[in-house]
Amino acid sequence: MKTADDTSDSQYNSVEELLNTLWNTIRSVGDALQIAREENAMLVVKLTAKERELQQALQSLSQNSRDEQNIAAADFFDGKKLSTEEVNALRLRIQELIEIVDSHL
Repeated sequence: MKTADDTSDSQYNSVEELLNTLWNTIRSVGDALQIAREENAMLVVKLTAKERELQQALQSLSQNSRDEQNIAAADFFDGKKLSTEEVNALRLRIQELIEIVDSHL
């Protein structure tokens, strides 16, 4: 026959097992969280490096585009410089074209 002490010991062992299980679960979650934090820090470093590479590529592309425009402009004018009147006439014509495009929008 079970005594009160046996029941008390059984309940104590059951509570102790539950607490051990809870502790192990908490420890596992803590370990997983630490791993996730380390991975996150590593990903932030990689993202920063990729953003820097992208910025450099965009700057290079922009510079190449400007260089190509300068070359195209030099070819268009055969390397000749425009007079002040020609520059002003060209600006006026560009403004007129912009106004025409704007009127159609």
